[in-house]
Amino acid sequence: LAALTAAVQSAPNDTLLLLEVAGLREQNGEHDAALALLDSVTPLDTQMMQRREEAALRLAERTGNADRARQAAARLFGLRLDPDKQLELAGKMHRLGMPKEAETVLARAQRQAGNKTQTLVRLMTQYQSQNQTDLAVQMARQVLRRAPVGATGRGGYDENEGVRQQAVGVLSRSGQLRELIERAEAQLKASPSSVPMHQTLLAYYKA
Repeated sequence: LAALTAAVQSAPNDTLLLLEVAGLREQNGEHDAALALLDSVTPLDTQMMQRREEAALRLAERTGNADRARQAAARLFGLRLDPDKQLELAGKMHRLGMPKEAETVLARAQRQAGNKTQTLVRLMTQYQSQNQTDLAVQMARQVLRRAPVGATGRGGYDENEGVRQQAVGVLSRSGQLRELIERAEAQLKASPSSVPMHQTLLAYYKA
């Protein structure tokens, strides 16, 4: 840290070096100093902006600087983040009293999640923790469609069993399970050879 701090004095415009020193100060427990150093950095591109603001948000939360934390969250809101980063940001936005922005970020993550089962599971959990039952149920049903029975991993075990249990648990707690069973049974009568529908009903019946 001492050597790099001396290097910064020789190269004050080296933004990557400033970010490295800020990271070391954070590891050393010097949170206020790390945050001040981050704020002296002028990002040269969006990647550097994301790195700076993610670190600033983390440090601002640790030091109780709610204004700086909200500023960092707002800046990250305007960047193109991957679904997992957006889920993390949405959770922090809710803690910071930014519910509308958090819902927008969650909606973006949902659109980008596609067939990524783990991302859908995280979305489902997030919605459930925010008492958004309808959205949690919607995610749970997507998880069941994306995690069919019979997909085996190493050792021959069903690698989707855990996520299916989580999804069915959400459906069960929502009070909508009986209605979903009746609807699925009707759909199965119309398409009796549908393997996904058999698998979905199996999960519902287990619950």
